[in-house]
Amino acid sequence: MSQLSALLLVTLFSSMIASIPISADCINTSAKPENCSEKTQACPEAVNPTINDLARIKTEILENVEIRNKGYAAKAAEVPDDVNYGKQWGLAKVQASQAWNLSHGSSVIKIAILDSGIDSSHPELASKITVNKNFTESNTTEDKYGHGTFVAGIAAAETNNKLGIAGMGYNVSLMNVKVLGDNGGGSYAWIIRGIIWAADNGANVINLSMGGDIDSKDMQEAVDYAWSKGVVIVAASGNNGNSKPYYPAYYNRCIAVAATDQNDCRYSFSDFGSWVSVAAPGCSFSTMPGNSYETMGGTSMASPYVAGLAGLAFTMAKDNNDDGKRNDEIFDAILKGCDDVGVSGIGCGRINAYRTMSILYKSRITVPANLL
Repeated sequence: MSQLSALLLVTLFSSMIASIPISADCINTSAKPENCSEKTQACPEAVNPTINDLARIKTEILENVEIRNKGYAAKAAEVPDDVNYGKQWGLAKVQASQAWNLSHGSSVIKIAILDSGIDSSHPELASKITVNKNFTESNTTEDKYGHGTFVAGIAAAETNNKLGIAGMGYNVSLMNVKVLGDNGGGSYAWIIRGIIWAADNGANVINLSMGGDIDSKDMQEAVDYAWSKGVVIVAASGNNGNSKPYYPAYYNRCIAVAATDQNDCRYSFSDFGSWVSVAAPGCSFSTMPGNSYETMGGTSMASPYVAGLAGLAFTMAKDNNDDGKRNDEIFDAILKGCDDVGVSGIGCGRINAYRTMSILYKSRITVPANLL
């Protein structure tokens, strides 16, 4: 590891929250018209059928509907009993409850939260944490800053337990990997070590709600290493409101996440650009140390929505290309499952958990040739 990498400081995105124009109910008070401009980046798009195609499709569907759909059943979208679920507009926006109809995830799947630590006594998180690891100079893995606990709740708070909130990943587990100190900052070296350790110790997903503006060969190689181990790496795009590269989100193996509001406009603080992969809700009500909850905004809050979805997706994904891993199928499904909300600079659009899970579900079904 280079001496330069060890000395570079990373800025925690939440340290900028005081200057982020978000009201207590997450209203994007300074949204500009360009934040909802026409989308320009090319992403997988559905083919629009012609009138003749529609007539043919209709005939084929009606002739074969009973055979092709034998045994299929529908049910109402699940609504968990967490008392503050109604405050979590982001989960409704990404159709999380419909995704949960397909899978609740599994505790076998682990999301590594590389952050300022997690409050291990919080009732929404205590039973979810499988391991604690500290790479900082702090004498504890507990979260003294608040950011890591908040992020962990969005990704995978205990769900349907009649308490505060629901987590995107529902039943998935958490790994508490502390790479940011008690003041919310840390060195690239801590983060790099954390990425490699998480990949070597069973993480399926790594969430990085942090970043810096200096490229690091060691950081990129750590991300590539985790990817080679089958890990999905998710990173916040940054809160600078520009298109300059931010690391590690800028690296190809990361899902770089921008932040959008209730109206699917990009929050003005959110970084954007051709290197951004997707967007997710950028303001949330989530867990804080001391058995409490708060509302905060930033791309740090958008990233764990995607990490939670990736964790959920591991219970549905199949290794379709026989490479021994499923992270590539999940990466692709998250991008293809996005809703194109007509916003430039946010990659393929705002994530849609139900569409992503449906893509993976359909990829598991083999239809006999005589029914095609």
